Amino acid sequence: MTIQTLLIESVAGLTELGPRYDALVRGAGDAGVFYEIGWLERAWPYYHRRLGGTMAFVIAEQGDALVGLAPLVLVTRSWTQARRRLLGFVGGTGDELANWMPAFLFASEDAHERPRIMSALADGISQLAWDQLDLRSVRDACPSVKVLGDRLSGLSAERERLTTPRVRLDGGWDRYWAGRSKRLLRMIDRGLSRAAADGLAVRHDVTPGVPLASRQSAAALHRARQDQVRSAGRARNSPFDSPQDEAVFWSLIDWATERGSARTHWLTIGDRVAAYIVTLHCGGTTFTYLNAMDPSADRYHPGSLVLAGLIEREATEYGAGVIDLMAGANLTKSLFATEELQSTRISVVNQERLVSRARAAWVQAARRVAARLGR
Repeated sequence: MTIQTLLIESVAGLTELGPRYDALVRGAGDAGVFYEIGWLERAWPYYHRRLGGTMAFVIAEQGDALVGLAPLVLVTRSWTQARRRLLGFVGGTGDELANWMPAFLFASEDAHERPRIMSALADGISQLAWDQLDLRSVRDACPSVKVLGDRLSGLSAERERLTTPRVRLDGGWDRYWAGRSKRLLRMIDRGLSRAAADGLAVRHDVTPGVPLASRQSAAALHRARQDQVRSAGRARNSPFDSPQDEAVFWSLIDWATERGSARTHWLTIGDRVAAYIVTLHCGGTTFTYLNAMDPSADRYHPGSLVLAGLIEREATEYGAGVIDLMAGANLTKSLFATEELQSTRISVVNQERLVSRARAAWVQAARRVAARLGR
């Protein structure tokens, strides 16, 4: 059966698709939670405010069913970038509220059917008026690189340094924990021993979403942690840096809580919250969406303690098969992870539009001049 494509340019347009759209994203795997209409209704105004641009969701349709989704946004750059129109995944703000699961979504798990769907999406993408396609963090399991390369001449695919550590729990919690390194176990034991020596009890609690009474302190803890990271010279932001961003964050968490897909894991040492992780779960996968650790509790290794408790609870009480630690590896994540997913950045100038090639040449020339002047 022929696969056709639709272009949707607003959340209202997605809503008009009705149950078919919901069936697509919910059946497309764990990443679908970031593309449900309820999520986008709350997140899209934020993305638009930060990035500008126009929603450009290319949807593959086969008969009466929606079978694939390319969730894209078309952003026009400034005059210094020759007003180029860049087409990329939705949510690429690079901050705590960004969608860290950029992906093509497919309703089918069939290895032969997915390339057909991707081919239709590629045809739909090629018909849009963009100057450069720039897709970041495309996971290796996606058939997009080869299919887009066949459809769009000049495409480059570059391996990204950013990986996504994940915990697979196929053998259950006991088997997983038995395979952890001695280094990790020493960190856990050290944190617990120090707390005991200081006469402080360690407790791990789980709540649906984030209770209203805990939100002010949770926001303060996250800001304190981000300030600590900033003081070391690294760029960091917090959804609690502005009232507007904070309102968006809580609206997302409230929506996820109402549909039963948000839980928060709290680590308390003594009478203070030392760390917490807000999680989203979908299709057997738990995403560690946002976390914070009290800088004054660093000697107890709160990040390791809360993550150990989270994985055990998610595996034994909630039946999680995968804990996705979200993009960006660090020592703690790597010690807990059983795998680190690789990703690729796909980029191509639109060869079918003369103006696109001209704009790309202008930008490259400007960069060369700037590089010479900066020497």
